[in-house]
Amino acid sequence: MSYLEIDHVTKLFPATEGPGEVCVFRDVNFKIEQGEFLTMVGHSGCGKSTLLNIIAGLEHPSAGGVVLEGREIRQPGMDRMVVFQNFSLMPWMTVFDNIRLAVRAAHPAWRRAVVDQFVQRYVDMVGLRGAERKRPAALSGGMRQRVGLARAFSTEPKVLLLDEPFAQIDALTRGVIQDELVRMWTASRSTVFMVTHDVDEAIVLSDRVALMTSGPEARLAGLVDVKLPRPRSRAELLDEPEYLRLRAHILRFLVASARPPPRRPLPGSRRGHRKLFRSYEGGERWTEEQRWRRFAVPASRAGSPTKIWARRSGRRTRPISPRRSMGSTG
Repeated sequence: MSYLEIDHVTKLFPATEGPGEVCVFRDVNFKIEQGEFLTMVGHSGCGKSTLLNIIAGLEHPSAGGVVLEGREIRQPGMDRMVVFQNFSLMPWMTVFDNIRLAVRAAHPAWRRAVVDQFVQRYVDMVGLRGAERKRPAALSGGMRQRVGLARAFSTEPKVLLLDEPFAQIDALTRGVIQDELVRMWTASRSTVFMVTHDVDEAIVLSDRVALMTSGPEARLAGLVDVKLPRPRSRAELLDEPEYLRLRAHILRFLVASARPPPRRPLPGSRRGHRKLFRSYEGGERWTEEQRWRRFAVPASRAGSPTKIWARRSGRRTRPISPRRSMGSTG
């Protein structure tokens, strides 16, 4: 049996318009081994963060389930910690207190001196010595996310869940914090599940990359093994043939799986004109300005602007002056 198993999970949400339900993703099935770093990549709307919330116990699957060490996950627990992209720190607490809050929740029987020593260890690990008494408002975005990572690792969770943790951090700081994340993960060997849009980030950090098709009705398209040796340096990977092959493979998949938005007729098109005119004849009350904007065509194509309405409607013979229809008094 695998350490963490996502067993044929499907998630449905109520439709925003009308009755029925919308399927975000269907029949997602894969396994994560203990100590593995797996990243999920896909377009917005494919359900990556929703699946992460299901693993965290914050959401319930519509079908299937998630099993951790042989036990089904039904609610949040201290064995799973989440790092969100919006930092999620207690604004009235200092750096030290934010981390200590998690440590005391994970180890309520520890003495205060032991807790403080343990907290300081993780403060030093993320390079925040000297900033322990600062509140989040006095920290940069990168420093706030370091606090979030230190708080998550300090509980020594079985599974660490990362929901696009570097999305709000600039590129230069992102690389530094990613290196710190890998160092902390190597020391703890927690199992990590991360979701991201960044293909390079997924390759640099992960052992495997899960590819999701576009939603709704998204599905798991496959798992890609990242066999690049560790430790990995971004500068060295730029000329690595295997890195370039993996990057090209994932990008091709994302481009091929992208779904264009549904095409709708424009008001100026023949099909759109018929639909809108039928709505007008059906009894809707439109203002002169609305009728002008809906049915008018450029004067260069229709001739005199004062005859546009009569030409397009075919039913009304009295022309509507563009200036009068737009509310001009001149």
